[in-house]
Amino acid sequence: MPGKHLVGLMLGPVLFGAILAVPLPQLSPRAHALAAVFVWTATYWVTEALPVPVPALLSSVLAVILGIAPAQKVLASSKQSRYRGPS
Repeated sequence: MPGKHLVGLMLGPVLFGAILAVPLPQLSPRAHALAAVFVWTATYWVTEALPVPVPALLSSVLAVILGIAPAQKVLASSKQSRYRGPS
């Protein structure tokens, strides 16, 4: 269903911006940014707008760019869990 993918591609960034624009005083600024990243990523996963690895990488990159966490922490688990192919 191509329409679902197109809607997801547009809806993800729109929801991201909307969440960042709405004040959420109960969250710290980093938690607020993380919530926005989560919604964008989840939107892409649910609508299957892009292959699953793409939003996973997008969320990691956004976490670093937005200052949610340093790159060493964000990318630490990917060092340990490299895909080694079928056993």
